[in-house]
Amino acid sequence: MEKKDISKSQVINKGDWVIDQEKNLSIECYVTKDKKRYLSLRGTARALGFTGAGSTAIARNLRSKWIQDYLSDGLKKWLDDLESGNIERISGLKSGNITPIEATLFVDLCKAYVNAQRAGMFIDTRGILIEKWSRQNQIADNLFMIMSAFAKVGITALIDEITGYQESRERDELTKLLSVYLTEERLAWASLFPNEFYKQIYRLRNWQYPEGVKRTPLIGKITNEIVYEKLPEGVLDKLRELNPVLPETKRRRWKFTQFLSYDLGQPDLRDHLLQVVALMRASSDWERFKRLLARAFPGKQEVLPGVGDVDDES
Repeated sequence: MEKKDISKSQVINKGDWVIDQEKNLSIECYVTKDKKRYLSLRGTARALGFTGAGSTAIARNLRSKWIQDYLSDGLKKWLDDLESGNIERISGLKSGNITPIEATLFVDLCKAYVNAQRAGMFIDTRGILIEKWSRQNQIADNLFMIMSAFAKVGITALIDEITGYQESRERDELTKLLSVYLTEERLAWASLFPNEFYKQIYRLRNWQYPEGVKRTPLIGKITNEIVYEKLPEGVLDKLRELNPVLPETKRRRWKFTQFLSYDLGQPDLRDHLLQVVALMRASSDWERFKRLLARAFPGKQEVLPGVGDVDDES
Protein backbone atom coordinates (compact mmCIF):
# COMPACT_ATOMS: atom_id res chain seq x y z
CA MET A 1 0.00 0.00 0.00
CA GLU A 2 1.35 3.40 -0.95
CA LYS A 3 2.27 5.78 1.83
CA LYS A 4 -0.09 8.75 2.10
CA ASP A 5 0.62 12.40 2.72
CA ILE A 6 -2.19 13.89 4.81
CA SER A 7 -2.57 17.66 4.99
CA LYS A 8 -3.24 17.66 8.73
CA SER A 9 0.20 16.08 9.18
CA GLN A 10 1.94 19.19 7.88
CA VAL A 11 4.78 20.39 10.10
CA ILE A 12 4.22 23.78 11.72
CA ASN A 13 7.22 23.78 14.08
CA LYS A 14 10.52 21.95 14.14
CA GLY A 15 13.84 21.97 15.99
CA ASP A 16 16.85 19.85 16.90
CA TRP A 17 17.12 17.92 20.15
CA VAL A 18 20.86 17.59 20.87
CA ILE A 19 21.51 14.21 22.48
CA ASP A 20 25.31 14.36 22.60
CA GLN A 21 27.11 17.45 21.36
CA GLU A 22 30.55 15.83 21.45
CA LYS A 23 29.39 12.97 19.21
CA ASN A 24 27.28 15.30 17.04
CA LEU A 25 24.16 13.26 17.83
CA SER A 26 20.82 15.02 17.47
CA ILE A 27 17.22 14.16 16.61
CA GLU A 28 15.06 16.52 14.55
CA CYS A 29 11.68 17.07 16.24
CA TYR A 30 8.40 18.19 14.70
CA VAL A 31 4.94 19.42 15.70
CA THR A 32 2.15 19.08 13.12
CA LYS A 33 -1.13 20.92 12.54
CA ASP A 34 -3.05 18.22 14.41
CA LYS A 35 -0.78 18.84 17.45
CA LYS A 36 1.11 15.58 17.19
CA ARG A 37 4.75 15.40 18.24
CA TYR A 38 7.17 13.45 16.07
CA LEU A 39 10.85 12.53 15.94
CA SER A 40 13.00 11.95 12.88
CA LEU A 41 13.48 8.23 12.26
CA ARG A 42 16.98 8.74 10.93
CA GLY A 43 18.03 10.77 13.98
CA THR A 44 16.39 8.26 16.32
CA ALA A 45 18.25 5.36 14.70
CA ARG A 46 21.58 7.20 14.99
CA ALA A 47 20.96 8.08 18.64
CA LEU A 48 20.25 4.42 19.39
CA GLY A 49 23.42 3.32 17.64
CA PHE A 50 21.60 1.45 14.86
CA THR A 51 23.35 1.22 11.50
CA GLY A 52 21.65 1.69 8.15
CA ALA A 53 18.71 3.81 6.98
CA GLY A 54 16.46 4.99 9.82
CA SER A 55 13.28 3.03 9.07
CA THR A 56 15.16 -0.10 7.97
CA ALA A 57 17.51 -0.08 10.97
CA ILE A 58 14.74 0.40 13.54
CA ALA A 59 12.48 -2.21 11.93
CA ARG A 60 15.31 -4.76 11.79
CA ASN A 61 16.18 -4.31 15.47
CA LEU A 62 12.58 -4.30 16.72
CA ARG A 63 11.83 -7.51 14.80
CA SER A 64 14.47 -9.39 16.82
CA LYS A 65 12.90 -12.27 18.76
CA TRP A 66 14.43 -11.33 22.11
CA ILE A 67 12.64 -7.97 22.35
CA GLN A 68 9.13 -9.01 21.28
CA ASP A 69 7.81 -9.57 24.82
CA TYR A 70 8.79 -6.02 25.77
CA LEU A 71 7.24 -4.08 22.87
CA SER A 72 4.05 -2.15 23.56
CA ASP A 73 0.95 -2.82 21.43
CA GLY A 74 1.28 0.68 19.98
CA LEU A 75 4.87 0.06 18.97
CA LYS A 76 3.98 -3.29 17.38
CA LYS A 77 1.18 -1.70 15.34
CA TRP A 78 3.45 1.15 14.25
CA LEU A 79 6.07 -1.39 13.18
CA ASP A 80 3.48 -3.34 11.14
CA ASP A 81 2.31 -0.13 9.47
CA LEU A 82 5.87 0.94 8.79
CA GLU A 83 6.76 -2.30 7.04
CA SER A 84 3.51 -2.45 5.06
CA GLY A 85 3.78 1.18 3.94
CA ASN A 86 0.42 2.01 5.54
CA ILE A 87 1.75 4.85 7.63
CA GLU A 88 1.37 8.62 7.58
CA ARG A 89 4.20 10.78 6.40
CA ILE A 90 4.64 14.40 7.37
CA SER A 91 5.01 17.29 4.95
CA GLY A 92 6.15 20.90 5.00
CA LEU A 93 9.88 20.18 5.22
CA LYS A 94 12.62 21.32 2.84
CA SER A 95 13.86 17.74 2.65
CA GLY A 96 10.46 16.60 1.37
CA ASN A 97 7.90 14.30 2.95
CA ILE A 98 9.29 11.93 5.56
CA THR A 99 8.18 9.03 7.76
CA PRO A 100 8.70 9.92 11.43
CA ILE A 101 8.00 8.19 14.73
CA GLU A 102 5.58 9.61 17.30
CA ALA A 103 7.33 10.93 20.40
CA THR A 104 5.29 8.72 22.74
CA LEU A 105 6.38 5.64 20.78
CA PHE A 106 10.00 6.64 21.26
CA VAL A 107 9.34 6.44 25.01
CA ASP A 108 7.82 2.97 24.47
CA LEU A 109 10.98 1.99 22.62
CA CYS A 110 13.10 3.20 25.55
CA LYS A 111 10.96 1.19 27.98
CA ALA A 112 11.27 -1.95 25.84
CA TYR A 113 15.07 -1.97 26.10
CA VAL A 114 15.14 -0.99 29.77
CA ASN A 115 12.53 -3.60 30.74
CA ALA A 116 14.45 -6.29 28.84
CA GLN A 117 17.60 -5.30 30.69
CA ARG A 118 15.84 -5.37 34.08
CA ALA A 119 14.37 -8.78 33.30
CA GLY A 120 17.94 -10.10 33.05
CA MET A 121 17.98 -10.57 29.28
CA PHE A 122 21.63 -9.56 28.94
CA ILE A 123 23.25 -11.20 31.99
CA ASP A 124 24.18 -14.64 33.26
CA THR A 125 23.17 -16.14 36.62
CA ARG A 126 25.96 -14.26 38.42
CA GLY A 127 24.81 -10.88 37.17
CA ILE A 128 27.66 -10.57 34.65
CA LEU A 129 27.02 -9.20 31.18
CA ILE A 130 26.95 -11.84 28.42
CA GLU A 131 29.43 -10.70 25.79
CA LYS A 132 27.13 -11.07 22.77
CA TRP A 133 24.60 -8.75 24.44
CA SER A 134 27.08 -5.98 25.29
CA ARG A 135 25.87 -3.65 22.51
CA GLN A 136 22.19 -4.08 23.38
CA ASN A 137 22.99 -3.58 27.05
CA GLN A 138 24.79 -0.32 26.25
CA ILE A 139 21.75 0.86 24.26
CA ALA A 140 19.54 0.05 27.26
CA ASP A 141 21.89 2.01 29.55
CA ASN A 142 21.70 5.05 27.27
CA LEU A 143 17.91 4.85 26.99
CA PHE A 144 17.52 4.57 30.75
CA MET A 145 19.51 7.78 31.15
CA ILE A 146 17.33 9.49 28.53
CA MET A 147 14.15 8.29 30.27
CA SER A 148 15.41 9.59 33.61
CA ALA A 149 16.12 12.98 32.06
CA PHE A 150 12.64 12.93 30.45
CA ALA A 151 11.05 12.37 33.84
CA LYS A 152 12.86 15.32 35.40
CA VAL A 153 11.96 17.67 32.55
CA GLY A 154 8.39 16.34 32.53
CA ILE A 155 7.71 17.12 36.18
CA THR A 156 9.30 20.55 35.70
CA ALA A 157 7.07 21.29 32.70
CA LEU A 158 3.98 20.05 34.55
CA ILE A 159 4.59 22.36 37.51
CA ASP A 160 5.28 25.25 35.13
CA GLU A 161 1.91 24.66 33.43
CA ILE A 162 0.01 24.30 36.71
CA THR A 163 1.50 27.48 38.15
CA GLY A 164 1.39 29.46 34.91
CA TYR A 165 5.18 29.91 34.86
CA GLN A 166 5.34 28.49 31.32
CA GLU A 167 4.15 31.87 30.04
CA SER A 168 7.20 33.67 31.41
CA ARG A 169 10.01 31.12 31.16
CA GLU A 170 12.59 31.40 28.40
CA ARG A 171 11.71 29.67 25.14
CA ASP A 172 14.57 27.15 25.31
CA GLU A 173 14.66 26.73 29.08
CA LEU A 174 13.33 23.15 29.07
CA THR A 175 15.76 22.16 26.33
CA LYS A 176 18.64 23.49 28.43
CA LEU A 177 17.31 21.59 31.45
CA LEU A 178 17.17 18.35 29.47
CA SER A 179 20.80 18.79 28.49
CA VAL A 180 21.75 19.36 32.13
CA TYR A 181 19.75 16.34 33.34
CA LEU A 182 21.28 14.07 30.69
CA THR A 183 24.75 15.14 31.81
CA GLU A 184 23.83 14.48 35.44
CA GLU A 185 22.49 11.02 34.59
CA ARG A 186 25.66 10.09 32.68
CA LEU A 187 27.85 11.27 35.54
CA ALA A 188 25.77 9.37 38.11
CA TRP A 189 25.98 6.24 35.96
CA ALA A 190 29.74 6.47 35.62
CA SER A 191 30.54 7.29 39.26
CA LEU A 192 29.73 4.04 41.04
CA PHE A 193 32.92 4.41 43.07
CA PRO A 194 32.59 7.42 45.42
CA ASN A 195 35.52 9.79 45.84
CA GLU A 196 35.59 8.94 49.54
CA PHE A 197 36.58 5.37 48.66
CA TYR A 198 39.83 6.67 47.17
CA LYS A 199 40.37 9.33 49.82
CA GLN A 200 40.11 6.70 52.56
CA ILE A 201 42.66 4.47 50.82
CA TYR A 202 45.12 7.36 50.62
CA ARG A 203 44.47 8.26 54.27
CA LEU A 204 44.96 4.72 55.54
CA ARG A 205 48.12 4.26 53.44
CA ASN A 206 49.50 7.65 54.52
CA TRP A 207 49.72 8.78 50.91
CA GLN A 208 49.30 12.35 49.69
CA TYR A 209 45.94 12.63 47.92
CA PRO A 210 46.50 13.90 44.33
CA GLU A 211 45.17 17.29 43.28
CA GLY A 212 44.07 16.08 39.84
CA VAL A 213 42.31 12.90 38.71
CA LYS A 214 45.50 10.88 38.23
CA ARG A 215 45.95 8.31 41.01
CA THR A 216 48.70 5.85 41.77
CA PRO A 217 48.41 2.73 39.56
CA LEU A 218 48.37 0.64 42.76
CA ILE A 219 44.76 1.78 43.26
CA GLY A 220 43.61 -0.70 40.62
CA LYS A 221 45.27 -3.62 42.38
CA ILE A 222 43.92 -2.56 45.77
CA THR A 223 40.43 -2.18 44.28
CA ASN A 224 40.58 -5.73 42.94
CA GLU A 225 41.57 -7.11 46.37
CA ILE A 226 39.12 -5.24 48.60
CA VAL A 227 36.18 -5.00 46.19
CA TYR A 228 36.02 -7.31 43.19
CA GLU A 229 37.61 -10.35 44.89
CA LYS A 230 35.02 -10.02 47.66
CA LEU A 231 32.11 -10.25 45.21
CA PRO A 232 30.59 -13.71 44.43
CA GLU A 233 33.10 -16.34 43.30
CA GLY A 234 33.98 -16.16 39.62
CA VAL A 235 32.87 -12.56 39.07
CA LEU A 236 36.38 -11.07 38.83
CA ASP A 237 37.59 -13.88 36.54
CA LYS A 238 34.65 -13.29 34.21
CA LEU A 239 35.20 -9.53 34.22
CA ARG A 240 38.84 -10.05 33.29
CA GLU A 241 37.79 -12.37 30.49
CA LEU A 242 35.30 -9.84 29.08
CA ASN A 243 37.65 -6.90 29.53
CA PRO A 244 41.24 -8.08 29.00
CA VAL A 245 44.40 -6.00 29.35
CA LEU A 246 45.42 -4.55 25.98
CA PRO A 247 49.03 -5.47 25.08
CA GLU A 248 49.79 -2.07 23.57
CA THR A 249 48.62 0.01 26.56
CA LYS A 250 48.95 -2.51 29.43
CA ARG A 251 45.50 -1.30 30.54
CA ARG A 252 41.92 -2.43 30.09
CA ARG A 253 39.76 -0.70 27.50
CA TRP A 254 36.65 -0.38 29.72
CA LYS A 255 35.79 -0.01 33.39
CA PHE A 256 34.66 -3.22 35.08
CA THR A 257 31.51 -1.41 36.27
CA GLN A 258 30.33 -1.24 32.64
CA PHE A 259 30.00 -5.04 32.61
CA LEU A 260 27.83 -5.28 35.74
CA SER A 261 24.08 -5.44 35.27
CA TYR A 262 21.94 -2.50 36.38
CA ASP A 263 19.54 -4.58 38.49
CA LEU A 264 21.89 -7.12 40.07
CA GLY A 265 25.59 -6.51 39.58
CA GLN A 266 25.68 -2.75 40.15
CA PRO A 267 23.46 -2.73 43.29
CA ASP A 268 25.63 -5.52 44.78
CA LEU A 269 28.72 -3.45 44.06
CA ARG A 270 27.20 -0.31 45.62
CA ASP A 271 26.21 -2.25 48.76
CA HIS A 272 29.69 -3.71 49.08
CA LEU A 273 31.32 -0.31 48.61
CA LEU A 274 29.15 1.23 51.35
CA GLN A 275 30.32 -1.48 53.75
CA VAL A 276 33.96 -1.12 52.73
CA VAL A 277 33.91 2.66 53.16
CA ALA A 278 32.30 2.24 56.60
CA LEU A 279 35.12 -0.13 57.63
CA MET A 280 37.67 2.37 56.32
CA ARG A 281 36.15 5.16 58.39
CA ALA A 282 36.36 2.97 61.50
CA SER A 283 40.04 2.19 60.93
CA SER A 284 43.03 4.20 62.05
CA ASP A 285 45.51 2.59 59.66
CA TRP A 286 45.72 0.12 56.77
CA GLU A 287 46.56 -2.90 58.92
CA ARG A 288 43.48 -2.40 61.11
CA PHE A 289 41.32 -1.97 58.03
CA LYS A 290 42.66 -5.25 56.60
CA ARG A 291 41.74 -7.11 59.80
CA LEU A 292 38.20 -5.64 59.83
CA LEU A 293 37.76 -6.45 56.14
CA ALA A 294 38.90 -10.07 56.64
CA ARG A 295 36.44 -10.44 59.53
CA ALA A 296 33.55 -8.92 57.58
CA PHE A 297 34.30 -10.72 54.31
CA PRO A 298 36.13 -13.99 55.07
CA GLY A 299 37.66 -15.73 52.11
CA LYS A 300 40.77 -15.17 50.06
CA GLN A 301 43.66 -13.78 52.09
CA GLU A 302 44.46 -10.21 51.11
CA VAL A 303 48.00 -9.52 49.96
CA LEU A 304 49.67 -6.13 50.20
CA PRO A 305 49.78 -4.68 46.69
CA GLY A 306 53.04 -4.73 44.87
CA VAL A 307 54.31 -3.67 41.48
CA GLY A 308 53.24 -5.56 38.36
CA ASP A 309 50.04 -6.55 36.60
CA VAL A 310 48.46 -3.27 37.64
CA ASP A 311 44.79 -2.78 36.80
CA ASP A 312 42.71 0.37 37.03
CA GLU A 313 39.30 -1.22 37.48
CA SER A 314 37.19 1.42 39.18
